[in-house]
Amino acid sequence: MTLRSVIVHLAAALTSVCLLLPLSGCSSSSKNTTKAPENPTSSPGDMRAQGFTTTPTGKKWSPMAARVSGGAAGSPKVKVKTDAVDDWPIIGFGGSVPEMPGWTMGNLSLSEEQRQPFFDMYFGDDGARYNFLRLCIHTTFDDYTFADVPGDFNLEHFDYNVTGDRENYKFQTVKKVQEMVPDLTIIGSAWSPPSWMKLGNHSMNGSPNPCLKRDPRYHEVWAKYLVTWVDAYERLGVPIWAITQQNEP
Repeated sequence: MTLRSVIVHLAAALTSVCLLLPLSGCSSSSKNTTKAPENPTSSPGDMRAQGFTTTPTGKKWSPMAARVSGGAAGSPKVKVKTDAVDDWPIIGFGGSVPEMPGWTMGNLSLSEEQRQPFFDMYFGDDGARYNFLRLCIHTTFDDYTFADVPGDFNLEHFDYNVTGDRENYKFQTVKKVQEMVPDLTIIGSAWSPPSWMKLGNHSMNGSPNPCLKRDPRYHEVWAKYLVTWVDAYERLGVPIWAITQQNEP
């Protein structure tokens, strides 16, 4: 099995799991929402604490014992002890690149010289010096994807030229930032699968939750779509560091 097929199968598995979560491109449902437990009640002077933990193995808001030491007088000192790992590296700081910034600058008919101050403000040495971008996978509205042919399970018609991203200046924005930030890190997030993959064929909101059609072929092609999007951008000289399974999962 090739590395690409392994990635596709893993992505398909993740996609199926993520169907259980409320997604931005799907209607929300209260039965899929996990509520945090109520705060424990205590009387003044109590030296008790209650903690909750959520683990990757499936525990959700499980109560945990919290030992409190010290006297009851005054304000207690709280010390939180975490796992053995002391340092978690911060990869970078940045913002999201949907189509709206490029669309706005295009509609204002700004020249490249007039656009430059906006890039300097966020990515320049005298600006915020952002080095991290979240790039939306196709549209954040409902006007295009890169696989708009219904039933194209092999993605034979996938648009490797990312035409929609070029038309709204999103692709050019990313390339411009690359020139300014050589160590730029990019993650991709999709707001919604293409409408033909979804129940009700809704392009954005409106589908039931889970929103993908209940057929493994649609789960697999959505996973393939995400992998192919990464491949398309890398062919165009834009390496993608990671993707999320959905916008703000």
